[in-house]
Amino acid sequence: MNTMGVHSPNFFELTGSDVRLTYALDRAGKHLTYKGPEGERTFGDQDIDSLDTPHGSLLTVQLKAIPDLETLDLTLLLPTINLPAPGDVVLRPPLVAGPERFSTLAILTTTRTSIGGPGLVTGPLQSYRALEMSGEASEVLF
Repeated sequence: MNTMGVHSPNFFELTGSDVRLTYALDRAGKHLTYKGPEGERTFGDQDIDSLDTPHGSLLTVQLKAIPDLETLDLTLLLPTINLPAPGDVVLRPPLVAGPERFSTLAILTTTRTSIGGPGLVTGPLQSYRALEMSGEASEVLF
């Protein structure tokens, strides 16, 4: 909790048409769980590329890699969210603040690859599919 009574979320649950994501920040680091057409996968700190921008955070994980054919990456656009202090509401652990609902996008990027490098691939190397996501952000005790 910061000095202004605003909490930062550390737990996010998101759903899209055929994808469910959970993103958590705890003492051990970052964890992202994906459930969707590519199966169920859990990613840790070393597997999550994150970039903080003025527009929020971009979190990217690789869902699959087929050598000499393609890779599939998922990038989640995670907005900055301030959770108000609970006020008069008594929240029981593990919930400290929230949930706060929000909408965002995830982008699936398919990148065509070749063992000889990108120069051997003709046409566009990347193609994109946008997924509309709705989610809830909370601050929880781990």
